[in-house]
Amino acid sequence: MDWKEHGQALRTALLFIILYAAILGGSWLYLKSDDLHAEIVKPAPVQKVRHAAPAARQASEESSSRLIRKEYTVDKGDSFFEILKENGVSGEEALDIIRAVRPVFNTAKIHPGNTITLVFCPDNESLCELQYEISDLKRLVVSVKGDKIRARRMDVEQEEHVVAEDDAQPPEGKDQTAAVPAAPRAPAEERLAHGLRQVEVKIKKGQNLFDILRNRGVSAAEIDAFAKATRKVYNPRGIRPGNTITAWFTLEAPTHVKRLTYEIDDRSYLDVRSEGDSAFKARIRTLELDTVIEHGSGTITNSLYESARAEGINHEVVMELVDIYAWNINFFNDIQPGDTYSVLYEKYYVKDRFKGFGRVLAANFVNQGESHVAIYYENERRGIRGYYDENGKPLKKMFLKAPLNYRRISSGFTHSRKHPIFNVNRPHLGVDYAAPTGTPVCALGAGKVAFRGWIRGYGNTIRVKHPEGYVSHYAHLSRFSKGLAVGKKVDQGDVIGYVGSTGYSTGPHLDFRVSRHGTFVNPLALKSVNGPALHGKALAEFKRMSAQRMAMLSEPSMRVALDHLDRPEQAGPKIAAGR
Repeated sequence: MDWKEHGQALRTALLFIILYAAILGGSWLYLKSDDLHAEIVKPAPVQKVRHAAPAARQASEESSSRLIRKEYTVDKGDSFFEILKENGVSGEEALDIIRAVRPVFNTAKIHPGNTITLVFCPDNESLCELQYEISDLKRLVVSVKGDKIRARRMDVEQEEHVVAEDDAQPPEGKDQTAAVPAAPRAPAEERLAHGLRQVEVKIKKGQNLFDILRNRGVSAAEIDAFAKATRKVYNPRGIRPGNTITAWFTLEAPTHVKRLTYEIDDRSYLDVRSEGDSAFKARIRTLELDTVIEHGSGTITNSLYESARAEGINHEVVMELVDIYAWNINFFNDIQPGDTYSVLYEKYYVKDRFKGFGRVLAANFVNQGESHVAIYYENERRGIRGYYDENGKPLKKMFLKAPLNYRRISSGFTHSRKHPIFNVNRPHLGVDYAAPTGTPVCALGAGKVAFRGWIRGYGNTIRVKHPEGYVSHYAHLSRFSKGLAVGKKVDQGDVIGYVGSTGYSTGPHLDFRVSRHGTFVNPLALKSVNGPALHGKALAEFKRMSAQRMAMLSEPSMRVALDHLDRPEQAGPKIAAGR
């Protein structure tokens, strides 16, 4: 082969090599372009987030739609506690709800025919919300989130609710007698003339006395005279939504108001009467309050609350008993099956209509074989008021038995304890009360706030100074009560903070300590610190009254006429003993 042929062969081989390389390079670029394309069209994380929001919202809506609502109509004799229990709420949670509701609504005043709505979470185990129609204008709403319970009263917006027949003024030119009710519902002691129209109006939010009278045809001048006479004894602007106004109007035109009454509260009402020629006389009338003494007793099988309710004793009375014995009995840990109790308490009536419960007058609680007597004694002249045992010693101690409602004591007072975090032996000069986050913490006794702030290891901490050199310490709090400040005076039982787990803590609890003159003492040994006992004439007076009350406790069927010792400074209301 000559060089010419050899060169041509080389060129042909080189051409094949170049062509092969081009084919390989094109294939690589093609494959590489596919990879780039896949990365571009692959859904990016941000796109996933965009699609997740509607899905979450849809899931939330589906979850909301799965909420279980139960409506219960209150029957005569029903109690708030029993209704909650019958609808799957535990006794402990029912008590927590009642305690949360007490500041805004008296649960003893639920009315037959009204509706309680219970809303449960989709698992049908936990209560999320409770609603109760207090009246046409007010609703009770209770929200439950874990250990946090919030209760509030809410206004119900609605039109005016008129109770009477023929509330509207008959049009002019019509026969006005056709619209007159058969008979005015005047009180029996009033002899009203025939030919008057009685109207009852339940006041709505934003409504005033001028509107009520003007809408029924009374002239502005007469309303002005009416208001001037009324202001001498009561401010007409003080009328409240939900209360009732009853008015009697003339039938002939122009319309005149002859009399108007307004319920101020359970015992008093405004009474305004016409004296002719647009003259009115107004006065406040007070209804007689009758007090009936009721007796209750029972034996505990599970809890005081459930036993008392089974015996027909209202939960308000039970709560009062718990408060009375707070210094002597721990109703969470000390109560045992077989313990017995008996109690005397007041019930108030106005014209045979029940108006609420008064105070507990006497009680005897036998706890683990030990009798605890409580007798209420009051003497305004000497400035004495409270509960005493049968010997005239006060039940109220300088300090509460515990500053909170706790589940258990997780650590006691000791000079050597292995620290749960640092694993070394250290003194623990206090008591740890295990309780859920948010549990209210009360001042152990009356005193003044000496410290409110953060202490390393103890987290949010409060110190309260008490008489006789005592200082109480509250640590690991989640937060402080609103308005609490250094130098502020607090009374025994005032809520000062809430259980938490701040500082060096392995879980929610209250680290509670007490020192006296700078030395820490065991808080569980403070229950014997007493207040002053009765003596002299006050003790003799108390002994006479105590004998009567104890007789009524032991013999509930015996009628005992309580004399002036019950209220030595004033004439007491009519009192009867009964069951």
